[in-house]
Amino acid sequence: MERNPDIPFTYFYSQPSEYRFSLDSIEMAWAVAQYLQESRPDLNLSQCQALDLCAGCGVIGFELNFHLPSLEKIDFVEVQSEYLPHFEQNLKMAEQKRQKSLPFEFINKNYQDLVEAKPSKRYQLILCNPPYFLPEQGKMSPSDFKNRCRFFLDSSFEKLIECLISSLAMDGEAFLLLRPLEDHGHDLLSDLKKLIKGTIQCENLAMVRGTFLLRLYH
Repeated sequence: MERNPDIPFTYFYSQPSEYRFSLDSIEMAWAVAQYLQESRPDLNLSQCQALDLCAGCGVIGFELNFHLPSLEKIDFVEVQSEYLPHFEQNLKMAEQKRQKSLPFEFINKNYQDLVEAKPSKRYQLILCNPPYFLPEQGKMSPSDFKNRCRFFLDSSFEKLIECLISSLAMDGEAFLLLRPLEDHGHDLLSDLKKLIKGTIQCENLAMVRGTFLLRLYH
């Protein structure tokens, strides 16, 4: 499932100069949109409640809406409040492009807060491009903001998976980017499979720029 090079980039996103999103987010949204169009033609996107988890400035959610314009009910959960003004600027840009208001919501929370919410909100569609590295892996930057984007510092990988499980509707699908960490002496995919055993299923849907694109479902 490779991106068509003839498809142009969508928006010129506002983002912090300190940390730029990677093309992984662009490629992920396109791959998920292609999967849904090809494999879930029965899915009524206008009725789906979607979640962009670890949203940053909202690139994945905005991209998904660009490719699937009937999908408009999207929550964007991001722990770092520095992203909010960039999200708001990107929302204005998307609304100008679409010539309509979009009911997108930026939720400034840690994903573990979603786990602790009772009852938790359930989503038919979740996309997540989380930090790729565990705290002990790699060299920390002098920038706390950048470190929080790259490493699991605000919460743990285990809490992230717990959040995906507790937030996913019974008829829903979650899509997660997971970086292979063999070169760091760790198999995060095996950790994931242990964490979800007996709760949800996992399918390796594609590779996105050397990263697993996983589909999680009941």
